[in-house]
Amino acid sequence: MSTNGGSDGGSFLVRLYEENFGEARYPQEAYGYWMFVVGWVLGVAALGLFLWSTSFERGTGGFWAYRRMAVLFAGVSFPVIMTGVVLRLPVRRTVEKVAVAGAVVCFVGLTWFVDAYPANWNLPAGSTGGPDYTAPIVAIYGFGALVLVASALVIPFVRDVTLETRVKAAALAEYELYEDDAGEWRWRLRHRNGEVIADSGEGYTRKENARKGIDSVRENAMDADHLEFDPTGFEIYEDEAGDWRWRLRHLTGNVLADGGEGYSSRSGVNRAVENVREAGETEVYEDEAGEYRWRMEDGGDVVADSGEGYSGRDAAEEAAEMIESYVEDADTLERNPAAFEIFEDSAGEWRWRLRHRNGNVLADGGEGYSSRSAAVDAVESVRSNAGAEVTEL
Repeated sequence: MSTNGGSDGGSFLVRLYEENFGEARYPQEAYGYWMFVVGWVLGVAALGLFLWSTSFERGTGGFWAYRRMAVLFAGVSFPVIMTGVVLRLPVRRTVEKVAVAGAVVCFVGLTWFVDAYPANWNLPAGSTGGPDYTAPIVAIYGFGALVLVASALVIPFVRDVTLETRVKAAALAEYELYEDDAGEWRWRLRHRNGEVIADSGEGYTRKENARKGIDSVRENAMDADHLEFDPTGFEIYEDEAGDWRWRLRHLTGNVLADGGEGYSSRSGVNRAVENVREAGETEVYEDEAGEYRWRMEDGGDVVADSGEGYSGRDAAEEAAEMIESYVEDADTLERNPAAFEIFEDSAGEWRWRLRHRNGNVLADGGEGYSSRSAAVDAVESVRSNAGAEVTEL
């Protein structure tokens, strides 16, 4: 399942960052900063250890021990600093994963170095002391370093070129704006091969509103992430007033629960979601209007409630039990400002829809697919052609 936004966004490191530097745009920004700091500390420590090693006679155990630690600290410093830089950049998760992969490769090289140094390291020509592993170790570490540099300095720019390519590719499709038999305005995105790859899903009373729907898809589809509900997920989003909120949404689109209040920071709403996970038990009660509701408390504080009343206690208890069964395993999904939802419907078919953080469905595929991969391919087709021109029928 694809997870967007970490459930640990309210960790000590994030809070410490926000207390000193202001609100983090996303938890990775805070983690990236602290990784950058740790990397520099390791680099300074490496210099100190190297200088300290010179106080020992060359070739002694103390000399080699401190020299090994100096190189190891310096070797760890670089991937930690570069990974921190990438985490602070507003790049997509794929770039972050590439950076982490590069750091892992560097650590593999360093692990081999610790084992090889000094007996199998930088041996003089003609030495019979054993194999020299300097070249392969440097090659492994160097490859990881190149991947890190690419993720920090190259991939973000390549991504911009990719977006331009997608816009050019959009010439292969066009939005058809038309009035249906009921007098409502609709749009569909048709590929030049005749296939309809997306549509508005609903009709609009005014042509201008249908055009606004197209503009919204154009603006949001290219950068929208994939979210998967299996069958529920905590949505983290920023409302129009700038407050951060959460809601527990089912794959059917129904909102099962919400926090009822907004938070000033992303880390605050992430902490609220964790409180819901830890609370875990619900209470059913009758309100002043004679309707039955449920609420979830943590230490006397209400952390979630039903938001709506039920005419009978049985219905409220059934809803409460369903919530208890979902909250522990539901992933935390983040949309800002929109995302493609990939889900399996009640008939066992895979579908997609592009939903804005305000809850509105901007577009959907209109048809089901036999496999998840087919639905993902359909999303990529829409993403690639979202910048198409509009033709009025």
